[in-house]
Amino acid sequence: MTFLQDPEAVKRLQVLRLLSVLSQLVGEDVVAALRSAHQLVRLKDLLQAKGKVLLEERMSAANLLANIPLTEFEVKMHSLLVGCYRILMMFWFRV
Repeated sequence: MTFLQDPEAVKRLQVLRLLSVLSQLVGEDVVAALRSAHQLVRLKDLLQAKGKVLLEERMSAANLLANIPLTEFEVKMHSLLVGCYRILMMFWFRV
């Protein structure tokens, strides 16, 4: 899961896309790996990094978070739903 911290945006985007696809099939396993590597905070940071990361990265992070089962604590502490909602609405109205 350290690929999410790669300095190259293209690699991070590919990892996020792959995790998004996998999360649809094995969401529990993906979230367990993200939890153990402390990467949920990194995903939240991607959602809130306006202008600092590619829009595609933010959309992929939102998609990934929408597909994985999170505990109530995770949702409240990291404000993931708010971030996901904002990214998805930006994408929806842009298309």
